[in-house]
Amino acid sequence: MDKAVPTIGSKLRNVGHVEVVTYHKPEKRQKDINSPSYSQKPQPTNEFDMKKARNEAIKLGMTGFFKYKREKTMRAMAIELGAKPDKRKAKNYKDLQQLRKDKRQKREASLAMLKESSNLSSLNHYKKKFARRKEEKARKKEVDILNSYGKVKRK
Repeated sequence: MDKAVPTIGSKLRNVGHVEVVTYHKPEKRQKDINSPSYSQKPQPTNEFDMKKARNEAIKLGMTGFFKYKREKTMRAMAIELGAKPDKRKAKNYKDLQQLRKDKRQKREASLAMLKESSNLSSLNHYKKKFARRKEEKARKKEVDILNSYGKVKRK
């Protein structure tokens, strides 16, 4: 440690020696070529995959669509695969209230007309028809092509 250069600070503190520390980078580990994880790569299997086949069939079917319907189907397919759906467009709350009020008034007016005719069978028929329409709307999807090729369960 005789090579240390005396400085003003070391003279004031009466420090006799300086400890020198050298840093050595750790060497990268080399891959063990003989290990089983290095030599064995997953072999491609020739098994038939239903998910891939279904997606390919849908993609083929989409080629005949117009641009708007194709984009809509692609969005629905992405959502089915796990993407987040688009946000709904914002509506003015007062306009929405007015729209619902108008719908309710139309429905009540049509029910009143049926009651005036005093035919209970037509009233029940109307109620059943309205319920049936509601069920059909709930069942109906935006894009029909995704439903026509069946469902694949997620694991």
